[in-house]
Amino acid sequence: MSQPARFTGRPVSEGTAAGRLYAAAAGPPADATAEQVREAFAAVASDRHDLAERLRGAGRAAEADIIGVAALIAADPALVGPAVTAVAGGTDAATAVTDATEAQAAVLAGLAVPEMAERAGDVRQVGRAVIDHLAAAGAPPRPAGDFILVRREVSPADLIELARDVAQERQLATERHTIRVEGPEPPLVGLWDERRLGRVLANLLDNAVKYSPDGGPIDVRLQREGDWVAIDVTDQGIGIPDEDKPRIFERFQRASNVEQRIGGTGIGLASVRHIVDSHGGSITVRSQEGSGTTFTVRLPIGLE
Repeated sequence: MSQPARFTGRPVSEGTAAGRLYAAAAGPPADATAEQVREAFAAVASDRHDLAERLRGAGRAAEADIIGVAALIAADPALVGPAVTAVAGGTDAATAVTDATEAQAAVLAGLAVPEMAERAGDVRQVGRAVIDHLAAAGAPPRPAGDFILVRREVSPADLIELARDVAQERQLATERHTIRVEGPEPPLVGLWDERRLGRVLANLLDNAVKYSPDGGPIDVRLQREGDWVAIDVTDQGIGIPDEDKPRIFERFQRASNVEQRIGGTGIGLASVRHIVDSHGGSITVRSQEGSGTTFTVRLPIGLE
C-alpha cells in the first residue's frame, strides 16, 4: 500500500473566489510514532465513550449502545496492538492502521454470526477515525485562501441545511440546552467537504454542551460576507481563561479550568482547526471565564 500523499502545492483548479484548489490527501504525517498511534486510538475510544454516555443520559439507549461498541473497538488490544507494533517496526501510520483494521474486519466478517459480521464495518469506521485524528494532530496550519482538500471530496453543499441537521442531532442528546440556528434564507452553497464540515459543527456543539454544565442556550449563527461565510457557535458556559486561549487549538491541550472537572482528550479542537485550515479558512475564539465562549469559523465559499 502506498504512503498517503502530502501537500504538494500543485494547482488543480484556479480562479475561484477564495483561492486555489490543490491535489492533496489528508493523511497522517509520515513520521507519526507508535505512541502517537496509541494515543489516537485512545482519543477515539474516549470520544465515543463520552458521546455514548451523553446519549444514554438523554434516554437514547439504542444509539448509545451502538456508539459504545465503537468505543470498545477502539480500545481493543487485538486492534491497537498490531497497528502500534507495525509503526514501531517502521510502517507508516496510515498503512499500519488500515492493515490492522482490515485484518480485524476480515476476521469478524468471516464469522457465521450476523452481529459479528456487522462489526466489520464498525472496525473500519474506527480505523478511519484514528487516521483522521492523526492527520489533525500532525498537520500544520495552511494560509487562508488555499484549499488543500482532495478534489473528489469537495462538492457544492448547503451550509444552512448542514448546520440545522447537525444541531437537530445534537439537540436530541441534551434536555438542558436549547440549540438555535440563525442565518440567511437557504441555500447557502459553497464548495466544501460536507462530511468534514459536519464534524467541525458537531465538535463545536459537543463542546458547547459539555462546557455549559448548567444548560442554557447555544446559538449557531451563519452570515455571508462577500465570498466568505462566517459561522459563530456561542454558549453561556464556563468560558476559557485568558492564559489558555493561545494554545487552545493545539493537540492534547485543554483549558486549565476544566482539566480536573470535565473529561476530554484535548484533540477535538486540533481536528477542527485542521479541517478549517484545509478549506482555506480560519477559526478564532472569544471567551471570558465564567461568561461563555464564541468560536468563529470563516470559510471561503470557493465557487467560481
